[in-house]
Formats: sequence, C-alpha cells, structure tokens
Amino acid sequence: MAFLTSNAVKELVISLLEAYAKSTDNTIDDQAVLLIKKNLFPGLKD
Repeated sequence: MAFLTSNAVKELVISLLEAYAKSTDNTIDDQAVLLIKKNLFPGLKD
C-alpha cells in the first residue's frame, strides 16, 4: 500500500490528468488538475 502514496505514483497520476486536460477544449479540467496537483504536492510552486 505504501507504493500507492509514493511520489512516483502521484507524478504518474498528475501526468495522466494533464494529458487528458490538454485533449479537451475547456479550462475547468485544467483548474481541477491544478487543484489536485497542489493537494498532492503541497509545497510545489506553479
């Protein structure tokens, strides 16, 4: 279970979400990805 909370898995999830958000033409999903990213990596700057 520790694997699921590792940084590698978090980065994979963010990468997949960012790729999906780029494929759409709205900005709502971009903001959702940013929110998720900030919550998974609290100290991360934009």
